[in-house]
Amino acid sequence: MVQDKNHNKDIFYFKYFTVSHTRSTMKVGTDSVVLGGLLTQVVKNCTSILDIGTGCGVLALICAQKFSGAKIIAIDVDKDSTDEATLNFLLSPWADRLDCYNLSFQRFIADNTDKYDLIISNPPFFESSLKPDMPSRVLARHNDTMPFIVLAMGVKQLLADKGCFVCILPLPAAEKFMSFAKVEGLFCNTIIKVYARSEDIMPKRLVMTFRHSAEKYKESDFFIRENGDYTKEYMEITSDLLGCQI
Repeated sequence: MVQDKNHNKDIFYFKYFTVSHTRSTMKVGTDSVVLGGLLTQVVKNCTSILDIGTGCGVLALICAQKFSGAKIIAIDVDKDSTDEATLNFLLSPWADRLDCYNLSFQRFIADNTDKYDLIISNPPFFESSLKPDMPSRVLARHNDTMPFIVLAMGVKQLLADKGCFVCILPLPAAEKFMSFAKVEGLFCNTIIKVYARSEDIMPKRLVMTFRHSAEKYKESDFFIRENGDYTKEYMEITSDLLGCQI
C-alpha cells in the first residue's frame, strides 16, 4: 500500500475520499485496504452494514463506496476513534448513509434488534499479557474488550438470515475464531489466504466469510507483492480505492 504523493501521514488519500487517522486506535493499513478491496469478490449485494471496531472509519467508508445505497452503522469502544470516524464520514460523499456510535460491541448487542446483510470487522486479535504502553493500542490489537466468543455470539445474533460476516485475521487467531464461530452455528464458506510476498510459505492474513448456513466452500490464495512490486491482482482490487496512487 502506498500513501499519496504529498506524504502527509495524518491523512490518507483514497480515490474518492480522505481519512484522517491521527487519533483513532486503528489506522489505515494494508489489512483494511485488502479486506475492503476483496469485499465485492465475496459479497454481491447488501443494504444494511455493520462495521465492528471501526477505528478511523476506513472500512465503513469503503463499504459506502462499494455498496451504493447501503446504510452503514459503525461502532467503536474508543471515543477518540468514533470522533475521528464521524468527522471522516461527514467529509465523505456518503455522509447521509454513515452513522458512528461510541459504545462496546457488548452494549450494541444488548440494545440492538436490527439485522444486517453484511457485518465486517478487522478485529483485535492479541491475547498476550504483554501489551503496549498506550491504552489506544491495547484496544486496537488486544481482544480484552471483545473476546472472540463475544464476537461470534454477537455476529450470530445480528446477522440477517442471508447475511454475511467478513473479517481478516492472522492465521493462529483465525483458527481460534473459526472454532468459536462453529460452536455458535456460523459456517465458514470462504477463505482467502493473503500472502505479503509471492515467495512466502505461510499467509500473513486470512480473509474469511461466515454465514448461517453452509454453502460450497471456496479457498484461494492472494499475493500482495511479487519481486518487490505490487501484483496485478492487488492492483485490480485496489484500483477503485487507491487509483493512481499505486
